[in-house]
Amino acid sequence: MSRKNTNIRPKTVFWGAALLLVLLADVFAADPQVKLGEYGPDFELPILTLGTDDSGKPIGRINDSKTIKLSSYFGKKPVCLIMSSYT
Repeated sequence: MSRKNTNIRPKTVFWGAALLLVLLADVFAADPQVKLGEYGPDFELPILTLGTDDSGKPIGRINDSKTIKLSSYFGKKPVCLIMSSYT
């Protein structure tokens, strides 16, 4: 089995980087849905209640019957939204 030269040419790297920059520029040039100074969209989420499972470990349970709406805090309290992922 013969092995071919797998070195990438500098021109290929240049044109690949140029294409990536063009694509990124197009993504970041798009108009955002909410512009500076506008209010964000209202949304409603189920309430998360904290409890423990049978072994005593803390867990969160989603309460389907109770929800909270972002607009219910308008003009009353500051709201901080924290989005995270546990992986």
